[in-house]
Amino acid sequence: MEANDSRSINSQFQGATDAGIVANMKLRTAKPVTNWDNVGFGLQMDLPYSLKAFLDYEALFMQNTSNHMVSGQVTFEF
Repeated sequence: MEANDSRSINSQFQGATDAGIVANMKLRTAKPVTNWDNVGFGLQMDLPYSLKAFLDYEALFMQNTSNHMVSGQVTFEF
């Protein structure tokens, strides 16, 4: 088996055989994506009046698809 092949995963529910249940499962994974890039950056600000803010951006680029995430927060101390 090569590192970039799909794999088989054999599993069963814990305690199933003790209860007389045959619950074997065999799952086949997809081939792994080997060409991808992950990019991210963040910005943190200390603002007047005890305010703080941050903004984060992250992107995952894969063959024929991409995933983007933006998160932020504003806090106030009192």
